[in-house]
Amino acid sequence: MYTLMLVDTTMYDSTKKKYFVHWLVTNTESGDTRNGQTILEYTGPTPLEERTYFFFLYEQDTMINLLSVEKYTSSCQR
Repeated sequence: MYTLMLVDTTMYDSTKKKYFVHWLVTNTESGDTRNGQTILEYTGPTPLEERTYFFFLYEQDTMINLLSVEKYTSSCQR
């Protein structure tokens, strides 16, 4: 199982010390995000200026309980 996150590192809010998270999906199998659990829906890029995007892929040992990550994801920059 995997967790996939898409982050725009150019959209940094220095007052909150957070980057903009465009997408966060967890508990995916075989690299197919369609069978995972979406924590943050995909938000497309804003190409008004040059941006730097990173995909982070984390391997999980077990299924992640979405209720246990709610307190962390509710503060994600959007």
